[in-house]
Amino acid sequence: FAAQLTSSVFTKDAYDTLIYTLTAGELPAGIMMDDEGTIEGVPQEPGTYTFTVELAASNESSETEDSGDSDGESSGESFGESAGGSSGGESADQDNKVEVEFTMVVSE
Repeated sequence: FAAQLTSSVFTKDAYDTLIYTLTAGELPAGIMMDDEGTIEGVPQEPGTYTFTVELAASNESSETEDSGDSDGESSGESFGESAGGSSGGESADQDNKVEVEFTMVVSE
């Protein structure tokens, strides 16, 4: 299995950095996601898996503007298409972040 998460809200044309982070739920055993939004692997167990991915977008010049939230964690994840899953609600805030909930169904 392989899928690339993409965003029509935050793009590499508009932002220097896009970071995807798993913020809730779990991917199936054997499936991994990197900070560029690539989900790949071989699922080990059938089932329905729900997880939330956050995508954080930033520009080098805008990092100094946000002095209120520097916990050292960058988050981000998927927005647009999810191979083998369906996306739920999508919300964006002023910190250039968006979260999307996905459901992945693994059959035998």
